[in-house]
Amino acid sequence: MIELSKSTSVNDVTYVLFDTFEDEDIQGKLVPISVDSTTPFYVSRLFYVYDVPNGDVRGKHAHIECGQIYFALHGVIRVKVHDGKRKRLFTLDNPNQALYVPAGVWSEEKYKNNAVLMVLCSDEYNSNDYIRDWNEFITWKRSSSQVG
Repeated sequence: MIELSKSTSVNDVTYVLFDTFEDEDIQGKLVPISVDSTTPFYVSRLFYVYDVPNGDVRGKHAHIECGQIYFALHGVIRVKVHDGKRKRLFTLDNPNQALYVPAGVWSEEKYKNNAVLMVLCSDEYNSNDYIRDWNEFITWKRSSSQVG
């Protein structure tokens, strides 16, 4: 049986829009996130990345099992995803718009304008869940012998 993440594609990467609430009497906006109803998975881990020099690229890996939701809390983050055959580009520039990146998709994030990236993860950190080499990723996606 082929693991589900081997069959995921860039078509499975989607924007997720979260509700924003404003109060007429109070300045600012609130974006609630309920892990049971507004996310496609139960959130096991959250992290954020900041202080990345303008134009630098981070990520450059895929996950075997962990799905993620990216938020640009500040600035602009351009996300390039690749499934081994096709690529797509997404822009995150609004704190209530997120990007769902399922397991089995290569991702690279380019930071602009003092961007802050927050990521919700379906799984706890596991170094064995990462594929950090592009050629290894391509081989893994094309193989059908791995049992899930």
